[in-house]
Amino acid sequence: LVAMREVNFVKTRDWVVDLKVESISKNITMFDVMLELQALIYATNLCTVQRFKNQTRVAPMASWEWQFCFGAVCNALGAALVAFDLPRNYREGTGVFSGWVLDRKIPEYNKRLWILAREILRMFDPGFAENEWYVVQFARHDSRVCKEKHVELPTDPNDATHEYILTLGAYTGATLRCHYEKDKFADFDPYFHIVQFDGRLPHEVVGDNFTGVRFSCILYKYVDPLIPVPTPLFRTPRYVD
Repeated sequence: LVAMREVNFVKTRDWVVDLKVESISKNITMFDVMLELQALIYATNLCTVQRFKNQTRVAPMASWEWQFCFGAVCNALGAALVAFDLPRNYREGTGVFSGWVLDRKIPEYNKRLWILAREILRMFDPGFAENEWYVVQFARHDSRVCKEKHVELPTDPNDATHEYILTLGAYTGATLRCHYEKDKFADFDPYFHIVQFDGRLPHEVVGDNFTGVRFSCILYKYVDPLIPVPTPLFRTPRYVD
């Protein structure tokens, strides 16, 4: 993995081309899918997507080159009315998109990114993946343009339950620090690993030694009909793969 951090994968394989395939072959490992996800990010030239000009919502995270989400996102066109009747942490008057991502009119590479993230999730937590009531967020961080390398203690109060994070790219450093009790925390390296943590609790990226380009893939939920109430805080962050 150390050597892989220096490699830019630029080719995708045939088994991810057909978007009509419901699920990737059972012979493919989660590590294979992670490699393919990284390959697709580079192959579709996402590295050159124009930088976001305004990051006031996440002002400390000035290293974002780009960030986008799909799935059951808030304030979405086609938001499900049923979502208004479910217990939730997000504010009144906010809806959640309930359609299928693959039915949306979005670029094909976005659909491929969704398929790969979905398959990774199905491999280690099929219950979380059921009915696709989750959000996948992709972001790029570049140490060369990073104004603040230490991203301090954000929280995600709108979440309904825990999150998962996976990072890819070619970088070193950028430790994920999860605070689970007062004055208690645990550090993780999510590079080609899945880390489960609760975004409703303070967490941070300790990037003092961050060098390179880091891609993050985060999976989380605002609402889920299978979750009757927002779940208790998850205070035991851990690797799950």
